[in-house]
Amino acid sequence: MSATPSLPEFPRTGNSPATGPKVNPVRPMRVLRQHLWVVMVSIVMGVTLGTATWYLLDTYLPKYMSQSNLQVGSGINYAWQPATAIFEPTTGDFKLTEAFMLNCVMMMRSEAILNDVLRREEVRSLEWAERYKTVDSDGNQGFDLQEAREEFEDHLVTKPVRGSTLIEVKFLDRNRENVQVMLRHLLEVYQSTVKRIDDSMTVDVKGTFTRFRQDAEQELRLLHDDLTRFLTEHDIHTLDVLRSEAAVKAGMLTQAHVELQLLFEATKASYDSQVQSLRQNDLTPSPEELAEVEADPAIAMRDEQQRAGREKRGVLRRRFGEEHRLIKDLDEYMVQIKRERENELRRLIQERRTVGLESTRKALEGYSKQIDELLPRLEEVGNKLTDLTVKLEEYEQLEAQRDIAQVNRERADRLMREVDLREQRMDASRITVTMAPTEPRLVFPL
Repeated sequence: MSATPSLPEFPRTGNSPATGPKVNPVRPMRVLRQHLWVVMVSIVMGVTLGTATWYLLDTYLPKYMSQSNLQVGSGINYAWQPATAIFEPTTGDFKLTEAFMLNCVMMMRSEAILNDVLRREEVRSLEWAERYKTVDSDGNQGFDLQEAREEFEDHLVTKPVRGSTLIEVKFLDRNRENVQVMLRHLLEVYQSTVKRIDDSMTVDVKGTFTRFRQDAEQELRLLHDDLTRFLTEHDIHTLDVLRSEAAVKAGMLTQAHVELQLLFEATKASYDSQVQSLRQNDLTPSPEELAEVEADPAIAMRDEQQRAGREKRGVLRRRFGEEHRLIKDLDEYMVQIKRERENELRRLIQERRTVGLESTRKALEGYSKQIDELLPRLEEVGNKLTDLTVKLEEYEQLEAQRDIAQVNRERADRLMREVDLREQRMDASRITVTMAPTEPRLVFPL
């Protein structure tokens, strides 16, 4: 490795620290006393200059502000909706509400709204508007609408209040008398524009419903004529034919057939279940069978014997102890009684199921015979009603179309009434002024 090159040495010039002059520490109070007049003059000049500046700004360039708040509500979804004082949107609604609030802000600052405000006579008569009045070479007075609108927009503050449904509207100007009047006219023009748009949409909706109702009314008249012509062409003098003797008989036979068929199927299922139980020698009783068998005197007698045995065993155990011979003999007796009870229970269940199987078989044969006798009669009545049924189905289709047309007409009437009612409600608009333009207050200089 190569050796690290040494730094060149330079000769020292001037006095060395060891031989230089001593530095005395600065004393702040001494310096302050020496320059006291300078400090006092500076303070007086600063106060004087600040006071003069504030006075000049307050006199020639003041800024006054008037403020108002608009609230965005949920509007009315249907005419009979209860009025709510506070709009509480859900998470999904709040996103839509924020978008709607931004649309409101953009609309309020739009060229059309601002132009309408500046065209008002009271606004033109304000001192604020004097600076935008012009006179041409012929002496005709005019008004620089574009420049006035740009100035108006620059002094207008509109923004949604974050986390709420409020829109904050402010107007600032150096003339105290202008700000509240300008802001009031802005709100009036904005609300009237919103109402005009809503009224236009309402007129369009009413026109749509009116045309829909007229179409439904025309369709209803045509269907009424078709129904009358159908009755005449098919020689149907009354619609009570559905309750005639043939129709009533067909209904009775059909009902009887359905009932017999249900009874047959239920009995067949019960018969098959009983046969399967007997083949599998399954004597497990159902709750109903067990209740009936346990009511038998032979079972009841053995239940009484078991109860008396348990009571006697308790007495003997307390008197002689658990290992006494009488206790053991009694236990053997109780086991024998229990076995006899179980045997008797199985015998009774077997006997009842055999009797029940025979009874079920006879009932099944009876239902089958009744069904076989009923089918030819039912077929005969059905053939008589086939042609009538076809004609009535066609008539019912026409009636269904007429009912649909009737519903459409009533729906159109109901919707038009709801539109009229919504139009008359005071809370129909989603935008309301919650705070009127405030009295002007000075915001610069403070």
